[in-house]
Amino acid sequence: MEIIQEISVPSSPTGIQKIEASIDNFFETQNIDQAHYGNFFVAVSEAATNAQRHGNKNQEEKNIEIRYAKNEDGYCICIKDEGLGFDYTNIPDPTLPENINKLDGRGIFLMNQLAEKIEFSQNGKEVSLFFSFDKN
Repeated sequence: MEIIQEISVPSSPTGIQKIEASIDNFFETQNIDQAHYGNFFVAVSEAATNAQRHGNKNQEEKNIEIRYAKNEDGYCICIKDEGLGFDYTNIPDPTLPENINKLDGRGIFLMNQLAEKIEFSQNGKEVSLFFSFDKN
């Protein structure tokens, strides 16, 4: 897997803004069709926001790391926090009637819908989002 770019930012609103700028830079440098931008932006920013809020508990001294990589099938974006991890095998389905009013699980649900595949590792401290895009 070829690493295209990496970024490490503090768990803060400014850090999230830098991640959003890195998403724009990634799309520009890889010449990816803009039709894919919305889904990609929402999935990656949701993963970064989860890392900030849930993983790092908004502790600005902890970092969020993002690695953009390319392989023969497309792209893999890995988002890692410095938290304790979580049980990613037991996430409530936000579409079930008993969970409609709960906020837990919505971000991961979105990532699952918008990325072609997601994988968790390091006890839930790292999520990898997989995309294959048409080029311009």
